[in-house]
Amino acid sequence: MADFNKEYTLDELSAVAGELLSFAGDITIWKFLGNLGAGKTTLIKEVCRQFGVNDVVQSPTFAIVNVYQTDAGEELYHFDCYRLKKAEEALDFGIEEYLYSDQLCLIEWPQVIEELLPVPQLEINISALEQNKRKLTAKIVE
Repeated sequence: MADFNKEYTLDELSAVAGELLSFAGDITIWKFLGNLGAGKTTLIKEVCRQFGVNDVVQSPTFAIVNVYQTDAGEELYHFDCYRLKKAEEALDFGIEEYLYSDQLCLIEWPQVIEELLPVPQLEINISALEQNKRKLTAKIVE
């Protein structure tokens, strides 16, 4: 399958999130890469909205993981691993139960837990081009 590449503005975020959901198919592990302020959490908020989450979605910087309920009664997990120093810290809070739950796992700053992540994965890179413009590339990692 070809990579997914898109330049977009915030006004196009809803369409981009929908295209990304279609591109991902049944993949439940989504890794979000990009610098601070690139728009990872903003995109995750829209993905969650389209997935049926009505809760307020915010980055779980201090909690490490936020659990959201969808309209269909499923759970969706949002991780922020920025504060983790090593993978063992993720194992200590039981990350494997989330990762192998077959529920959507949206992971910001996944680098420190890379070795724990099952495949296939959707790897999403976001970079800022201008104040209101972003570049997104996504690929499936198997």
